[in-house]
Amino acid sequence: MEPISTIIVTALAAGAAAGLTDTAAQAVKDAYAGLKRLIKGRYARAAAGVDVLETDPSSKDLQAFADKQLAASGAANDPDVQKLAQALLDAVEKHSPEAARSIGVDLKDIQAGSMRLADINVQAAGAATGVSASGINVAGDFVIEGVHVSSGIGPAAAPEKPRIKVLFLAANPTDTARLRLGEEVRAIDQALQLARYRDMFDLQQAHAVRAVDLQGLLMRHEPQIVHFSGHGASSGEILFQDDAGRAYPVLPQTLANAFSLLVDHIRCVVLNACFSQSQAKAIAQHVDCVVGMSEEIGDKDARAFAAAFYGGLAYGKSVKVAFELGRNQIDLAGLRDVDVPQLLCPNCDPGAVVFLKI
Repeated sequence: MEPISTIIVTALAAGAAAGLTDTAAQAVKDAYAGLKRLIKGRYARAAAGVDVLETDPSSKDLQAFADKQLAASGAANDPDVQKLAQALLDAVEKHSPEAARSIGVDLKDIQAGSMRLADINVQAAGAATGVSASGINVAGDFVIEGVHVSSGIGPAAAPEKPRIKVLFLAANPTDTARLRLGEEVRAIDQALQLARYRDMFDLQQAHAVRAVDLQGLLMRHEPQIVHFSGHGASSGEILFQDDAGRAYPVLPQTLANAFSLLVDHIRCVVLNACFSQSQAKAIAQHVDCVVGMSEEIGDKDARAFAAAFYGGLAYGKSVKVAFELGRNQIDLAGLRDVDVPQLLCPNCDPGAVVFLKI
């Protein structure tokens, strides 16, 4: 990593290690939240790297992934991002030093004929370095070997599984045709479980969803991907349920307004419902990538598309490739609605939207 991006990634890792705990100083939490908000607000492409790093701040792989996203989006060269990153590091050092970078052996201003360091073990809550050396003047051999760095106290604990959150919303009102929505979510879950990066996706579900439930579900789960499965009307409304379980139509602009207010984490919305393209167009003004259906879509077609789409994402494919995999799966299954799913990304390149690529 370049020196500048190293500072930003180190700040994010240290801030995540400290700022997500209940005991962390408010100054650290505020500094970390401010840096995240700035990066996500200006550089949507870097959002996935920031979110994934938060799940395991000490992971070198996730730090490298975050660095790539920061560099590719241009965030690493933003003076405002650099300034907030340094402020976060200062806050961590002052208020939560236990979460700052741990150093197993810190060598400074040493003169010696020869030096040998061996069997260095470092255990830390956050980012860690085995050996740091500066101002060293050794005439003979200078050997460092057997350096081991791990996270946690005592034996290295298994890190929490990183998560990209997928929120599956289902509504099948009693006065509409019965859909096999349980089979759809099962197909998505199986596709995720069979994929290479299955441990990095978290599928959450909510069924019999009412329109008034939407805001709360989005705020509670903070998903990166929202999937709606149910009915759409030919006039353009999405059919949620009312308190009695009957169809409750919601206009495109009304639904789009909800996403515009709660768009902080959401990068993709899939409307797996008939006639949902007009809804998708409205939501796509606020969310990077939205999938909608141009007309009626069969139950089997919808399931085939959804399983292949999420399977592609969980193999590290871009949204564009995952979408094409979904349509191709409809074709491979000998079904007829291959041209019904539509991908709308008016404000970004779907080929550059990758939720996970390590």
